[in-house]
Amino acid sequence: TGYHGPGDNRDVWIGITDTNGVLLKEHAFGGSMGDYGYSICETPDHGIIFSGISSSSDGDVTFNHGLYGFNDVWVVKLDSGLNIQWQKSYGGSENDYGDKIIQLADGNYLVTGNTYSIDGDITNWHGARDFWIFKIDTEGNLLWQKSFGGSGFEWANDALENSDGSLMIAGSTTSVDGDVSANYSAYPYEHDIWLIKLD
Repeated sequence: TGYHGPGDNRDVWIGITDTNGVLLKEHAFGGSMGDYGYSICETPDHGIIFSGISSSSDGDVTFNHGLYGFNDVWVVKLDSGLNIQWQKSYGGSENDYGDKIIQLADGNYLVTGNTYSIDGDITNWHGARDFWIFKIDTEGNLLWQKSFGGSGFEWANDALENSDGSLMIAGSTTSVDGDVSANYSAYPYEHDIWLIKLD
């Protein structure tokens, strides 16, 4: 219900089923441009939080850092009835992507993705496309953000928190410089798997 985009522009669609797969409730979220959901988790209050991307600045999306048609990372907190409690966009003037959201032991959230931006919320850009990792509190306020990579292309796909509070971020890289110590591909600009550990 509630589709927002004309033509091929997509909304994020959330559906809740029972244990037999019967759809109990569903709703579409987004604006008039393209909106995509890539990661979702349940929150302690039995709500939902999801991350993805949005190029909208209307409908359910109140702000976009980018130029017309460029993506921000979009994070939305829903209650158990699929009502929006808050939503926020993160990024800069170029394309930014949010691939994974996890809840940390301290109750806050970690979002992993990648960025082409050198402004807005992003600092310490290395070149081309970087891993972009940021932490938000339970109201969506940005607590910290970091970029990792080299002069090539990095894409962060997944994250987990270790028992000691350290973070593992997995993705890919084409770089051989900056934060990346080596690249084992047979051809230039091919992707290696890249795993980083953060305190």
